[in-house]
Amino acid sequence: MRKIGWILLSPRTDPQPSTRIAALNMMDELPARGYASVVLYEPVNGSEQPRLPPTAELLETVRREQIELVIFQKAHGPSILEFIDALRRAGVKTAYMVCDLVLPVMTEATDLTITVTPYLRSLYPEALRHKVEIVHDGIERAELCKDGADRPPGRSATRLSATLVTSAALYDLGPIGRPPDWLSVNVVGRYPAARAPLHRLKNAYQALAVLPDARARLDFLRFAMHPRIRTQAWSEAGAYAALLDADVGIIPVREEGEATADGRPPMWMRKSENRLTMKMALGLPVVASPVPAYLDIIEQGVNGFIASSTAEWRSCLEALRDPALRRSVGARARQTVAQRYSRARQAELLAAALDRQLGAPPDQAATQST
Repeated sequence: MRKIGWILLSPRTDPQPSTRIAALNMMDELPARGYASVVLYEPVNGSEQPRLPPTAELLETVRREQIELVIFQKAHGPSILEFIDALRRAGVKTAYMVCDLVLPVMTEATDLTITVTPYLRSLYPEALRHKVEIVHDGIERAELCKDGADRPPGRSATRLSATLVTSAALYDLGPIGRPPDWLSVNVVGRYPAARAPLHRLKNAYQALAVLPDARARLDFLRFAMHPRIRTQAWSEAGAYAALLDADVGIIPVREEGEATADGRPPMWMRKSENRLTMKMALGLPVVASPVPAYLDIIEQGVNGFIASSTAEWRSCLEALRDPALRRSVGARARQTVAQRYSRARQAELLAAALDRQLGAPPDQAATQST
């Protein structure tokens, strides 16, 4: 069993989504493909630019554990570059694993960069792309799927229930605008757990205090007090329960923001497929904004819908009021992503990328030479 070391973005006890999906899930899958993992460093709180322990201490662990390659999971900065340089001089390979950032300095410094979409790979300088490989975010709960019943008993046949899962605390529905009378929306995100009316008012008051102007405060109040919009504190179990209870999944994104100083596209364009594939894998029909990573997956009206303007969102959601279309699109959605984005498939891609860096294990190399 070959060993790889990990420098993590966030702690294993309270991992950020990218640590859980890209690192911890892969650690579980890799032993079956010949790789054991050793965590060399994890911060107390998530940090993209950590101050690592002394390089000599880390190198001693690398030598003692016979680690052949070290993966830096979204971590960068001076402390990281110092350790990478020491690893190179010690003959240890390095890889930078990243989702929505494009940092050529890390690609130049390491032997391998692992990103999550072809679109993100295309943003790297052409001279560096040969060092960039793609490992998608693997589907975490592939065993879950909406059952045969189209909707829970008692839900009105003319109404549509939509769920949005986010890592933020949203206070508007972006291009959807105000939901029509036949649509209710559940937003699962970074909200307080309390649901009592007094707690909700208190939370709303605290949020209002930090908004920049009267227009923003008015939009917030319309969202927070809307009778058909519910907010729910994120938990893994709660998010999946909300999605399985929904008629449709939605991913509305404001298509705004400026290019970065180096000319790269705004952050909304650099998102991975994860929020889309998790919903599609459940057999849920999805309407999503045109994030570039989504465009390679969705076949319009067949396995999902892409919508940009408010009118397009209304049209797609209106079409999905048809139960037969929901079932058909949901089934095709699951078929599209189940294998291509499975955890096992992503572990195979990651192991293959590591193999290309490290070559055959010493015992295999000896066998091949005889």
